[in-house]
Amino acid sequence: MLHRYLPMTEEDKQEMLKTIGVASIDDLFADIPEQVRFRGELKVKPAKSEPELWKELAALAVFGFLLR
Repeated sequence: MLHRYLPMTEEDKQEMLKTIGVASIDDLFADIPEQVRFRGELKVKPAKSEPELWKELAALAVFGFLLR
């Protein structure tokens, strides 16, 4: 999945891994002991579309303005 502000193709990922000298994401985290790695799912809300986000931010801005 490509994100507007986080463009990352498979080629991008491989280039970044090569730049830092590891072959895979697993290699990147190899020094972190298995017992302290988080393996669960993060409890975050689903992503919103850009128009939905703008609408929510506008509402928050109005709310903040009204609190002044």
